[in-house]
Order: sequence, then C-alpha cells, then structure tokens
Amino acid sequence: MREIQKSLLSTAILYEEQRYLIFGELQEEHFTNEYKTIFKEMKKLYSQRQDIDPVIIMQNLGVAYKDLIADLANPIFIKPNTSQYIKRLKESYYTIQAISQTEELLSNLRQNNSDAEVLQNKYIEISKMFNSNANAYKSYNMTETLNEAYENYNSKENYYKTGFKKLDDTVLISPGDYIIIGGRPSSGKTTFSTNIMQNMATKHKILFFSLETNKINIANKLICSAGKIQLNKILHKSLNDEEQSRYLNTSSELMKLNLEIIEAGGMTVNQIITKSLQRQADIIFIDYLTLVKAESKSLYEKATRISNELHTMAQKNKITIIALSQLKRPDSGKKVSEPAMNDLRESGAIEQDADAIFLLYDPVTSLSDAEQAEKKINIEKQERSLIVAKNKLGRTGKINLNFYGGVQTFYET
Repeated sequence: MREIQKSLLSTAILYEEQRYLIFGELQEEHFTNEYKTIFKEMKKLYSQRQDIDPVIIMQNLGVAYKDLIADLANPIFIKPNTSQYIKRLKESYYTIQAISQTEELLSNLRQNNSDAEVLQNKYIEISKMFNSNANAYKSYNMTETLNEAYENYNSKENYYKTGFKKLDDTVLISPGDYIIIGGRPSSGKTTFSTNIMQNMATKHKILFFSLETNKINIANKLICSAGKIQLNKILHKSLNDEEQSRYLNTSSELMKLNLEIIEAGGMTVNQIITKSLQRQADIIFIDYLTLVKAESKSLYEKATRISNELHTMAQKNKITIIALSQLKRPDSGKKVSEPAMNDLRESGAIEQDADAIFLLYDPVTSLSDAEQAEKKINIEKQERSLIVAKNKLGRTGKINLNFYGGVQTFYET
C-alpha cells in the first residue's frame, strides 16, 4: 500500500482537479508513517483554501522531508485512477483494522474478559468495516446527538446572509440547504439572485452556474447594481467620463469577490457536483434548474431526478444550493394571481426536496393589459413581492420589494 499512498500524495500535488476526491474521501489514518504526516499537512492547506505547494509543505515540515516531498512532486509522475486507488487504500485500511480487532476479540473470548453483549457489539463493529453502506451512512446515539446539538447552540452563528434583512430574519440559511427561487419570465429572478450572490461573495466562496445567461450579462448586472450605473448606458456603450471612471472603480471592487461564473450549458448534475467540490464552494447558484442536462422520459422525471440529486449533494457535502426555477404560465384568459408552490414547473419533487422556496411576483401582471402598459411606463422603479412559500425552520409570508431595473437592484420596502 506504500506505493498507492505515494501515488495519491503525488496526485494531490500535481493535479488540482483531483484534490477534492483525495481530501474528501481519505483521512490521515489511511496513511502510514511519514506519508501520514505529509497528508495531514496537505489537508490542512486544502481546508484553508491554499495551494498544495511542495515548497510550503517542506517549509512547514522541515528539512527531514525535503527529499521525500521532492520525489512526490516529480512532474514525470503518471496520474493514476484516483477513485480506484482511494478504494483500494480504504479497503486495505479496513482489513488491517479488522484483523487487529478480530485478534483482540479472540483474545477476550479465550480469556473470558468481557460479557456477551460487549463481545457481540465488538463483532458488529468489525463486520461494519466491510460494509460500504455502513461506512457511508453513520448512526448517532442520543448522547452524541444531544451533545452535538448543545455544542451547536453555543457555537458562533453560521447562517448565510442574503443582504436582505427581512428575508434573513425570516429564513435562516445554513450550510447544506437547498433553496429554490421561482418566478415567471421577466420577474427578475436572475437579477435578484445576483444581488444575493454579490452580498454572499464578500464572505463565502460562490459558484454561479449559468445555463441561460452568458458571463458578460452577469458581469453587467453586478456592475450596475454595485456602481449604480444604468444598464442601458452600458449596453449602448454611452457612459460619460464620470460613469466610465465609476465603472472601472466598481469593477476593481468586484474583482475582490470570492466568486466564479461558469457558463454551464449542457452540464449534468454530476458535473456541477464535481466542479463545486473541486473549487471548494460554500454556496452555488444554478440558473436555472430544469436546464441542467439529465436523461429522462418526461419533464416530470427530469425535474424529479435533478432536484433529488441536488438535494442529496447539498446535504452530503454541506454545500448550499440556490436554484432558480420557472413558474408555470397562467392559463390564457385567466386572471394572474399570486403564485404558490404548485406553480413551479414539474413541481412535485421540487416542493418536497427544497428547504425553502421563494417566489418572486410582479403584481402588475394581475392587472388588465391597459393598466399593465401604464404601470410599466416607469421602468426605473417597479413593485415586486417575494413570497416565502416554504421555510423548514420558520414562518412563511410575503416581503415587499422595489425593483430598480435601470441599475439592476432590489431593495426591501
């Protein structure tokens, strides 16, 4: 197993895209001797979002590790099948542990050192080592659960802030939550999500998977909102000198955000998961959900599969997912009313999976055509309602917003 340990450590140094697998699946206990020390140092750097730099590792571990780390960083190294190597290393570890604990169990049996219940529990623990599902799905007794709940109560608040105070007071967004923002076309879903994303990216690592809008349009929305620059002037390239200066200054500030935009057309859920883990994202945005690629026989099956997989990903990896979703178009000739969860397209699975659902609503759409035309003359300021239709940890309700389309910004009223 020494060669497998060495290969995985070399992979971690030389292949950035493989690190999420190595550090996500393995612990220092899976390595031996000096490789254990090196892995521990690498994982510390990875958890701090620093590069796995062999020079830094040597500085931190000392001259005694110089030759060993230089050998691991050899660029001639051929990348292995990382997943297979991880599997073999873990199996080897469990085998060694099982042998050791079996010998201890046999010794206790011969010497009659433990009662029957203790011996039976020991036997069950040994059998679990060869059951992949038992290792994947952990169980916790009530002592462990309640102790962790108390520690969580006394720990520092760990909720993600959207930047909208009333929304943050109503919905507590935690790592691993799966959140839906729904709305009809032109209600402002993408703009609202970029406003939230801009606020979150000052403190957290954000990935924005855009399956519909290109990165330039996303960048323009961010610049308009942050710099209070008219979108129309950017699109027509008609900024005056002061506005151009503000554009450049705003861009410089936005470059400090911990944010990446991925033009994700054609991506599957697995590709989104892989990218999110590789980039160590805290929160990801998906614009929008049913454009994610998935094999299915119907739209309902597609939405169900995508939603289930995203929900599982969020919980398993503690990555918060904020996904946008279209609402069903109202029936022709019928008065448009406030949306509800069942207005989400192919909504069954989405309603079930989501921890919170926000529905963005333009009240003007409930008016007659003539009244709508009159209201929409003023594009600078429009009313919106944000309906909190589902909230697993709190109340539901409605938050009134003003939408300033010219500068692509929402404000709570």
